[in-house]
Order: sequence, then C-alpha cells, then structure tokens
Amino acid sequence: AMKEYRTSGALDSSFALPYMNMARIQLETKNIPAAIESYEKALKIKPKLFTIHLSLGMIYYQFNKDISKALGYLKECLRLNPNQPGAARIKSLISELETFEISNPNDISYIIFEEPDWQTNYPRSEKSIPFDFIYIIVLIFF
Repeated sequence: AMKEYRTSGALDSSFALPYMNMARIQLETKNIPAAIESYEKALKIKPKLFTIHLSLGMIYYQFNKDISKALGYLKECLRLNPNQPGAARIKSLISELETFEISNPNDISYIIFEEPDWQTNYPRSEKSIPFDFIYIIVLIFF
C-alpha cells in the first residue's frame, strides 16, 4: 500500500490524502518520525485541513511528549474548525497541557497520558475494529 500511496502522491502534488494514508500506516508500525514527515507533507499541500493539525498535535502529545508543538497544532486545529465534533475534548486537553506547561516548563515526566473513554463518548458498532487513541481521533474528525 505504501508504494501505491507514494506513487499517487508523486503523480498529483496537490493531493494530500496519500500522505495522510502513509502517515496512518507509519503510525500503525510505530514509525513515528516517518508519520510526522508524511503529515507535514500533507500539511504543506492542505494547510487548512484541520484533521492534519489534529493528528500532528496528538502525535506530539502522545508519542514525542512535546507539549509546545502539541499545543500549537491543537490550537490551530480548533482555530480552523472550532465547531468540530470533539472540540470540547480538544479544548480540555489544550487547557490541561497549558496548565502543565506553565507549572512544569522543563519536565513532562509527571503528565499521565491516559487514553480517554471513547466507548462512552463515541460508541462503536460491534463490527468496529478497535484502534489506538490516535487512530480513533483521526477517524472521527476526518
């Protein structure tokens, strides 16, 4: 699949979806640096697509533990689409990260990275495939 996405991206440089799909595969295989790079390529093509900002924000939050980058992407995600589904949860996460960043500017070791209860807030059918938090949030908002 990666080969086809690369070919598709090369054939049409204005099409962000192949890079987004490559990033999802790279996340599944835990290749976080490559996923970030793919999302960044998609962002250059579609800088106003809020789901890309959301995905990058969650990657920096969950995997890289880079609060300042996570905040930047999450805030831009909300600026681009303030009424998106789950906006309240994103605002809450931003608030939590801002509070933490102010009180512990150089230390993120005390943040507890918990997976939210998506089953309650976004129920899935019995046929749904469970995903990690990052995949669920991307699918909900894309």
